[in-house]
Amino acid sequence: MSETVWLATCNPRGFHPLEPSAAAITLEDIAVGLSRRNRFGGFTSLPYTVAQHSVAVSRAVPEKDAAWGLLHDAAEAYLGDWPRPWKSRLYVDTPMTGGHALFPLEQIETEILEEVAQRFGLPWPIPSSVWEADDRMMATEIRDLFRETPPALAGVTARPFPDRVDAQFYPIAREQFLARAGELSIE
Repeated sequence: MSETVWLATCNPRGFHPLEPSAAAITLEDIAVGLSRRNRFGGFTSLPYTVAQHSVAVSRAVPEKDAAWGLLHDAAEAYLGDWPRPWKSRLYVDTPMTGGHALFPLEQIETEILEEVAQRFGLPWPIPSSVWEADDRMMATEIRDLFRETPPALAGVTARPFPDRVDAQFYPIAREQFLARAGELSIE
């Protein structure tokens, strides 16, 4: 294991994001991490967490895909919420291979999500219905959480959901996330 890249989490073993393991992933870590990360880097008019977003996506997909709807951003519990355009352009410098090599953040996120799939017994890859609901939820969030649409988000073309976003503070978002996991029998 890489001793240089390690995160302290609720789990006493911690988490190694550059060497992810299904055994090190816990629902509590994901719930805490996502409930304390705000969408859009926190630059919204209301506090709105990735945990809330995940619950909303899980309710917007067919029931067979709801677990992935809830967990589709689970890697962000460990890596943070990076906007989509950044994920493919950001690289992490790591000595994993004995020398220094650059790994794209998007690749690291995918590796963590593959371990999430293994840990919770989910099919891989993430179903397309989840990404469609994710896009529609983003359009809904842009509509409801910004006073004016930021120019960088003006190109979002997905149709928003009719219901408005109801932003919650992080302790409530964590409880909502865990409650939804319970409804879906995710342990």
